[in-house]
Amino acid sequence: MSGQHTFLKSNRYGSEEEIRFQGTPILDTYDEGLDYLAAHMPRYVRLFASPAVKRDGDGTLLTVAWYGDDVGQMQVWESLDQTGKVRVAAVLRGFLSDLLNRIHRFDDPQARMILGWLNILSFDADMLVINGQPVITNWGIVPAGVASSADRMAHHLLHGIGQFLPENYELTDFAQLMLDVAESPSDVDEQSEQPSSSGAAAGLAAGAGVVAGAGAAAAAASLGDAVSSDSSTAEGFEAAHASYQSEGVEGAAAIDPLKLKQSDVNFASDGAEAGAAGATANAAGASAAGAYGGRGGDFAGGRRGEQDEPRGRICWVPVLIACIVSLLLLLIALIPGVLIYPYGSSAASLLSQSTIRQSEQALRTRIADLRSQLSQRRCVAAPGLLGPDGVLPQGASGAEGGDQPAAIPTGPVAAQSPTDLVPLLDQATVLVLATGAKGQVNSGSGFLIAPNQIVTNRHVIETAEDGQVFVINETLGDVRKANVVATSSTSELGDKDYALLAMEGAPANRYLQLTRTIGKGQQTYAAGFPGFFMETDAKFRELLAGDAHAAPSMVLTQGIVTVFQDSPSGLKLVLHSADISPGNSGGPLVDACGSVVGVNTFIKTSDEAQLRLNFALKSDSLMDFLSQNGVEATTASAPCPLASANEQAGS
Repeated sequence: MSGQHTFLKSNRYGSEEEIRFQGTPILDTYDEGLDYLAAHMPRYVRLFASPAVKRDGDGTLLTVAWYGDDVGQMQVWESLDQTGKVRVAAVLRGFLSDLLNRIHRFDDPQARMILGWLNILSFDADMLVINGQPVITNWGIVPAGVASSADRMAHHLLHGIGQFLPENYELTDFAQLMLDVAESPSDVDEQSEQPSSSGAAAGLAAGAGVVAGAGAAAAAASLGDAVSSDSSTAEGFEAAHASYQSEGVEGAAAIDPLKLKQSDVNFASDGAEAGAAGATANAAGASAAGAYGGRGGDFAGGRRGEQDEPRGRICWVPVLIACIVSLLLLLIALIPGVLIYPYGSSAASLLSQSTIRQSEQALRTRIADLRSQLSQRRCVAAPGLLGPDGVLPQGASGAEGGDQPAAIPTGPVAAQSPTDLVPLLDQATVLVLATGAKGQVNSGSGFLIAPNQIVTNRHVIETAEDGQVFVINETLGDVRKANVVATSSTSELGDKDYALLAMEGAPANRYLQLTRTIGKGQQTYAAGFPGFFMETDAKFRELLAGDAHAAPSMVLTQGIVTVFQDSPSGLKLVLHSADISPGNSGGPLVDACGSVVGVNTFIKTSDEAQLRLNFALKSDSLMDFLSQNGVEATTASAPCPLASANEQAGS
């Protein structure tokens, strides 16, 4: 996806209109426009999110998944504080000034095309800020009727990008210019030609700072080629990889996971918005335009024919001071964060003060329990851990050099001791790779519920082209093709977000059972393949370089259930403290016996409360989804005996 690898949000469209430029749907100009920005305005190549577009048979826009370059703290415009809005305003003002300058001085048609991108559906919700860097989503799309009325366009711009026009540039002139550039779908004759895909191919030839090396796209191609030549063996995968290497593609170097920022691998994750309110910064943004290198004064009056002296050169001292202050604030702002879940109105209800209090209380209770055990200076085994005679079960050892763990039987048998849990999850948790239309590889997690059946999140695989989905783990030993059997109707927050895959090749020996029984304070474990860990995993590197036998290690984190919630649609959610991050999507949340209590799906943070919550869809809805699709997964018949007595209360 042209070097942009982080899932930001997805949107479904109805009456909204996609702008057209010279008869071409504006979203189809992304690669051409990115190439133009790289050549003429390189500082802004990361300003617009990359769209993965789905249309119906008539070309009508249905859904778009938006991708960006960075993983980190993310906010929407309306949640920024005053300082944050000043920084973003400076960048946008500089960009508008440079773009309008190119249009009026050089009558540049491609600059006019980029201007069409500045039709933003909802500026407050669609202007994202990641680690201080603005990223525009839902660009090129407007509410119905805006693109055919000068008054509506002016009103729409007034509350959006029009706030950042250069001084002396009238909003009405800008609105008319936008109308001249844009065509709504209703303005285009039904017999006009469909847009060519050649622009997309050209966009991939952009410079290294804009587009990742061909290796990532080739890695995706190699996955697809492997399936076409031999869908269930590693030889096909390796043959395809050898083919693209023989054509001069340096796969391993081009997709170094240590430089994943420039790769085409998307670690699938949904987050939730951190909703702090912020004041408008239109005037403040104007005064700080120079602080981010924007050439706001270089545009001569905003219209052709005016010869005003550039304002940015009159007084450099305030600009220098603003640069220093902004740099300090930016350094402070660069703290780790998570992706924003795109559906703010629903997500806002998921971080109420009641939720925060319940989460804190659950953690305090757990701390008190641990302190109590510590004060007794003794370890008390959980019920079920010791046998009837007070001895460890067969295969478990309490001292170094003891007996090795007994061999784990096949099937969905629950872990009988703590030593069983890790190998069980190692065998049943898989890395899921989905190859998209433009060569990007979307990465997430999944888990086996039967010898050949895998569950994951829908948003992990929904961008896959022609069902190009693959799975691997250390036990499987090589890449397997997986066919999409069923998906939930949506992947929106508050609804079921599931996909059922059928794995090709030899059946797996171990898979997980499900359970409805989980209590607040109970130990939980999250298994998966988070991107932060995959970036430094040597096997993951080798996999992307074309080695079909290179399986990265599963990552396991531990926590407790902090609270249960109902989503706005009534779906049961499990909030827990086992760390998850982009790439964990679709992975299992299990109890001490390895029974699935939920599917990890998204994260939500609150900067104000300094709180991070991890959300899993409770297994009840997964059982319903599987039943609706004719799958009866194995379920635990009793609570996990490895949980302590006070943890076994149901939800």
